[in-house]
Amino acid sequence: MSWPDALVCYDPGGALEGLIDLKQVVTELRSDAELAALKDGVLVTSAPTEAVLDFIRRGGRVLILQTGPGHLPAVPRPFWRESIKLIVDHPVWDGFPHQGFADMQFYHLATDHALDTARLAEVVPGLTAVTPILRRLDARLFTLTDYLLELRIGQGIALASTLRFAGGIGDQVGDLKTNVASRHLLARLLHYLTA
Repeated sequence: MSWPDALVCYDPGGALEGLIDLKQVVTELRSDAELAALKDGVLVTSAPTEAVLDFIRRGGRVLILQTGPGHLPAVPRPFWRESIKLIVDHPVWDGFPHQGFADMQFYHLATDHALDTARLAEVVPGLTAVTPILRRLDARLFTLTDYLLELRIGQGIALASTLRFAGGIGDQVGDLKTNVASRHLLARLLHYLTA
């Protein structure tokens, strides 16, 4: 699957460096001033700063990739251990192979953090709706956190994820180019945002 056109990247901390072949086709933004001038396109970011949230509020479309603690509230949680992954019916899953559960296609996407969905409204002003896409049900405490969400903020849409699209934990592959399932799901997310 190919990348959509008009992709823009804002990665001030360099957290998206493992997405090498995606980063080759995006326009890199270097400052909040460049971000404030952005009118269209899909923004890929690791830092949902106030400038990013303002772009979304104005009708922008953003993919937020946060693999650990950061701007959005996230909690440390094992992906495979003591939990059930709930794949919620959503258009991003169209064409992504799964039988309603997380199996080996998620091996190189597995992360050690999940979004603390209950706290999102505290840190995202203007949040009007949260749609879970990939959830984590804790098998001991029966609490829910999320690995992938759709957020409606003002006039815009953001997809937020803690999945590791570039792998890099343990024996996971270390980049997007060699991670076939990850590359396919990332392309699905980006195409959803451009539709």
